[in-house]
Amino acid sequence: ASGSVILAVFAHLIIRRRYKHSRKLLESQLVSQGVELRIEYSFLRKVAGVPTKFRYKELEEATDNFQALLGQGSSASVFKGILNDGTSVAVKRIEGEKHGEKEFQAEVSAIASVQH
Repeated sequence: ASGSVILAVFAHLIIRRRYKHSRKLLESQLVSQGVELRIEYSFLRKVAGVPTKFRYKELEEATDNFQALLGQGSSASVFKGILNDGTSVAVKRIEGEKHGEKEFQAEVSAIASVQH
């Protein structure tokens, strides 16, 4: 029985090492091609309450260069957009440097706590 356990652990370590090696190889190929990795983000996007990261360029494209204004406050504007997969989104663009990192994190936390 102990021989089987040792064999199973050994097999697990070999498989894990091969998986890590092939993942690193794939990551390096994608990075060299300029493709951003979104493996973690695609999973997290499906989890309720977890914000997804987007490039500024992607947000510009989704909002048609921030054309459809939904609302405006003293330090931010909200625009309607559509992602490449057809999902409708509202994009909040903080304007100026009035908000520091702490305020930005508070905004993200508040948005992440909203349930739709």
